[in-house]
Amino acid sequence: MMHFSEPIPISSASDAPTDRVLLAAAAYLGRFKGSSREHTQSDLRCYLTWCAGRGLDPLAARRPDLELYIRWMQELRRFKPSTVSRRFSVAAWFYRTCVIDGVLQHSPAEHVRRPSVPPESPILGFTHLQFEALLTAARESANRYDFALVAMLGLLGLRIFEATGASIGDLGEEHGHRVLRVCGKGGKVVLVPLPPCGRPGHRPRHRRPDAGPDPAEQPRCPDGPARCHSPPAAARAAGQHADHQAASPYAEAHFRDDQFGCRGGPA
Repeated sequence: MMHFSEPIPISSASDAPTDRVLLAAAAYLGRFKGSSREHTQSDLRCYLTWCAGRGLDPLAARRPDLELYIRWMQELRRFKPSTVSRRFSVAAWFYRTCVIDGVLQHSPAEHVRRPSVPPESPILGFTHLQFEALLTAARESANRYDFALVAMLGLLGLRIFEATGASIGDLGEEHGHRVLRVCGKGGKVVLVPLPPCGRPGHRPRHRRPDAGPDPAEQPRCPDGPARCHSPPAAARAAGQHADHQAASPYAEAHFRDDQFGCRGGPA
């Protein structure tokens, strides 16, 4: 009686099928590049190692063998459904490439029942308070790069290799917006817009020489910028006529924009 974890017995393979397997694997991995190729090679090595440990020629495998491979990942290795689906997809595409290249007549993974993966990820992100605590810890770190890394991961939603691969030369401006040039999976380059600056000092401010002192450079008081630097106070500091009643509502709106940074940005 055959046990559930045993592969279907086949005739012993010679050295020639091993060379065919290596050639077929190289042909399949040649379709990828960069980190995608490394990850695909790791998943394909898992399947080939499973076949070698059971004396199974991968090019002579049949549908029940692949069913056993899935059960081995689920019941013995205790992989998550997403991991099982990803690793089996690599094996399925390996056999599909063999059919395209004429190595096999049909794919043994064609009618294999694949594990179901929930459409929503069970991984939850940080809450607002958790991310604020993480930013505070990174800002107080002795390494000045910690805060930049945490901000890029949390505010821009970058992957870890995208954030670590970025440099100061990747910053730019596109259609009036500050963007970051990011190299993602498969070498794809995308422009990620940066969030609005939190204070006016983040971007150079162009002011007329006769405009008087910049309100953003004035010291802030505990009561908030609106009470500490009202439009009449700013007018008196500039040596102009202070008349709050005659102040234009548009001037007050521009003044608030100068106080709180970029228009539409957070205080």
